[in-house]
Amino acid sequence: MDPYLEIAQRTAPGAQLVRRWPLHGGVSAHVEALELALPAGVLRRVVVRRHGAASWKALTRDVTVVEFELLRALSRAGLAVPTPLFVEKNAELLGSAFFVMEYVDGAPELDPSELPSALEQMAEYLHRLHTLDIDVALPAREDPFEGALSLLSASDPVSDALRALRADAPPPARALLHGDYWPGNVLWKNGKLVAVLDWEDAAIGDPVSDLAGCRLELLWRYGANAAEAFSAHYLSLVKLDTTTLPVWELYAASAAAASMGDWGLPPEREADMRDKAQRVIEAARRALTPR
Repeated sequence: MDPYLEIAQRTAPGAQLVRRWPLHGGVSAHVEALELALPAGVLRRVVVRRHGAASWKALTRDVTVVEFELLRALSRAGLAVPTPLFVEKNAELLGSAFFVMEYVDGAPELDPSELPSALEQMAEYLHRLHTLDIDVALPAREDPFEGALSLLSASDPVSDALRALRADAPPPARALLHGDYWPGNVLWKNGKLVAVLDWEDAAIGDPVSDLAGCRLELLWRYGANAAEAFSAHYLSLVKLDTTTLPVWELYAASAAAASMGDWGLPPEREADMRDKAQRVIEAARRALTPR
């Protein structure tokens, strides 16, 4: 039997596979949509997600099951995520583990007039995520000080500033993190946020991590004003010590610059993103080594 027909019939007994097509946008997973014809005569769309598309990104062996369980918990909590349907741990059917979830009718693109409201919705979603208590075993977010130091030379003066700040910094807040919260992982319909995708990097750690990552991504896509508007709305919702924001931004922008060549970007787009990442790095360096 066609493995995708088997998936269709596991999704809904008696379903027939009408068509399947790839869903593009991410770089670390194989994602395909299936359109199914149900016995009742209606059509239903689902999504098959398999991890491991990017050779440069290491993943834990149980990432598929963990992401599925997290989606299930988030869906129960009422967060806008695709509804997970079932997970297959065995690699026999598709060559790797996978899970199936409902197809969400939405797109990551926005009309410019919708951007102000969208930034507020993104900030409110992130704040709600960071307040959730989810019973799913997730890894700890990495230490941004160690991450940033690993990308700097030992003689770099910022290295000493980072070590001094780490020695004096209070313990960070702990929250449920998305880990890759950026516009490409957010779906919209009629100006409303309808789903957040791609939870494979979810972790427990400092919420400033998600804030810094999203600021960088918004800078790349919509510019500095959008990044600042998002940050201002998020920080209006929560009391958060942002002392480590320059550390996270230095780490995020430096790590992105180091791996960006593997993302398959058009040359002009990559050059623009590198330029903006460098500006973030320079601003973080100034913040960490005040004169």
